[in-house]
Amino acid sequence: MFERIVLHDVRISYAHVFQPHAFEGQEPKHSAQFILPKDHPEAKRFYAALVEKAKEKWPAKVTNGKFPGSLTCPLRDGDAEFEDREEYQGCYFFNARSAKRPQLFQPDKSQLTEDDNLLFSGDYVNVSVSLFAYDKGGNRGVGVALLGVQFKRKGEPLGGPGDCTDDFEEEEAEAAANDDLL
Repeated sequence: MFERIVLHDVRISYAHVFQPHAFEGQEPKHSAQFILPKDHPEAKRFYAALVEKAKEKWPAKVTNGKFPGSLTCPLRDGDAEFEDREEYQGCYFFNARSAKRPQLFQPDKSQLTEDDNLLFSGDYVNVSVSLFAYDKGGNRGVGVALLGVQFKRKGEPLGGPGDCTDDFEEEEAEAAANDDLL
């Protein structure tokens, strides 16, 4: 069963939404990681949907509304996996990917393009995903397909050198001096 889930006001990281990305030996895909506080109002609903997707495929494994430890759960604990990264503290995170480019939107729902120079790791977004159960090559669990991303607001950049605008002072143009060089 296909179920679309929209999570609002989550942080995007490792954003490869405009161009597909692949690690060596893998097929390129559009992907991103999404970080949400453990007290996020939609976290429990998302976890319940993951449990339900696992229950559809493996009913005997799911008991007491808990995701079975024998299956891979995409919703992971940032405190446990990234002890040294402040942005993951008190948060869950999950990865979502898609072979085809997800739909990308501005806050007003107009199309977002790479030329808009707007969406980066650390920004806050709304994300539309679907869940699927997989059982392939001995790996079993629930995966997350990336359907769409809507930019919500700028956030503190994650990774990379950041903005260097404040590294420079305003300078007078030296057009006359440069003419002598030609």
